[in-house]
Amino acid sequence: MKRTYFDIITNIEKLEEKVKKLERTQDPFIQRGDWNLSGIPLKALKNKNENYKTVVKREERKGILFPIPYSEIPTVFIGISSFNADSTKHNIAVNIITKSVTETGFSIIVKTDNASKVGHIRVEWLAFGKRME
Repeated sequence: MKRTYFDIITNIEKLEEKVKKLERTQDPFIQRGDWNLSGIPLKALKNKNENYKTVVKREERKGILFPIPYSEIPTVFIGISSFNADSTKHNIAVNIITKSVTETGFSIIVKTDNASKVGHIRVEWLAFGKRME
């Protein structure tokens, strides 16, 4: 199923309404935020043949601290809410993941391949769990 820009915006708006409703309740305790990246830096790695073209990857990491810690490890959702890239010659490949989720925070990792020319990505996160008492 092919999704249009309008479909994505409509789904985001629906999710924002659900989040607002959940935020008004005590359990689960919800926190959210975002991270803006501009011009992901190139980090080159060498393979056995010293050929950069086959192994160049781009990766950026960000540690996120929750404003209020949780009493247990929360569930964290992440998603791309804004994206700007040049796709004139190649398909665009972007991977976002969470790592090391704890009661006090987590890490976001954004990866692209060498062919993807990413100008800007905005990653939004949503965490919910038990409030620290």
